[in-house]
Amino acid sequence: MLHAINGRKARLGVFRSAGIRVPLEDVVTSTVFGPIEFMSPEDARRSIDLICEALALPLPTSVGPLRAVFWPRLPLADDALRVRYSEPDLVFADDVGLVMVVEIKWGAPLSENELAAQWSALSHVDRGRATHVLLVQEPGSYRQAVEMDRDLVDARGMGPWNLVIRNWRSLAVMGVLARTPNTSEAVQRWASAVALFLMREHRSAVRGWSEIRLIRMNEMDWCFRRPWFSEVDTVVRHEGWWVND
Repeated sequence: MLHAINGRKARLGVFRSAGIRVPLEDVVTSTVFGPIEFMSPEDARRSIDLICEALALPLPTSVGPLRAVFWPRLPLADDALRVRYSEPDLVFADDVGLVMVVEIKWGAPLSENELAAQWSALSHVDRGRATHVLLVQEPGSYRQAVEMDRDLVDARGMGPWNLVIRNWRSLAVMGVLARTPNTSEAVQRWASAVALFLMREHRSAVRGWSEIRLIRMNEMDWCFRRPWFSEVDTVVRHEGWWVND
């Protein structure tokens, strides 16, 4: 999918006509993060670190290799929040349990108690070490739903809730962050493809200062004159009413 969109062979908009059976965020989740599942443990870890760095998240401390798990069904004991199970879009897990839970939206709203149910489904140990991430296009439209879920989490004694809200545009900087000697060529290609994908599909994505094509200019020398005189000697200090020449 990254190749199709970056090669101008497809656009995300075509999936909107498929209706609710193909939620757009599921397509985006698979497109952006799916390649991590097929990477070596070293490349997968580097990719997850790049994601955390781009989103200003703490780098997870893991026991054993990290792996990506898509749409896991996490059993729920609290039927008041959700029946039977919760299904976040993506989790990163190690040999002990979950270190990060990611709920992904591409314009769709949160369903009722969605985030609170995800946090409730974690074990006490996982809640003590995991970060909960909401990745969206515009964070402001989700704040009311987040606060309602926060009240539920606090009322059920499941805090502290390590929730952070991040914008997709921040992830586009991975293409720049990956250009380091300790990043394999495969991970660099994936990070660059994700950055290009976001710049095509999320127009406000940040490219990074090294990508905005600034042009070096010659240093400018300034002198000043009083505007009511046509000829006046150059002064070396700006005092009073001056305009630049």
